[in-house]
Amino acid sequence: METAHLKVYCDLNSESRQLMMRAFEKYQFSARSYDKILRLARTFADLEGELTIGKPHIIRGLMARDLDKEHQMQDL
Repeated sequence: METAHLKVYCDLNSESRQLMMRAFEKYQFSARSYDKILRLARTFADLEGELTIGKPHIIRGLMARDLDKEHQMQDL
C-alpha cells in the first residue's frame, strides 16, 4: 500500500486516532513508523472483516512493531 492510500484505506475512529497520537508522542515515532503501524493495523482489521481500524488493531500493530524491533536487535 502506497503512502497516498493510507488516507483512503486507513480510516481511524476517534478512539484509535487518540491511541495513535498518544503512542506517537510518547515514543516519538517517525512518520515512516506511523505509516508502518497503520499498515499493520489495516491488515489486522482486514483479517477480522472490519471496514475501520479499531483500537485492538492499533494495539496489535504497535505490538508487532515492538516484536520486529526486538528481532532486528538480536541480529546485531
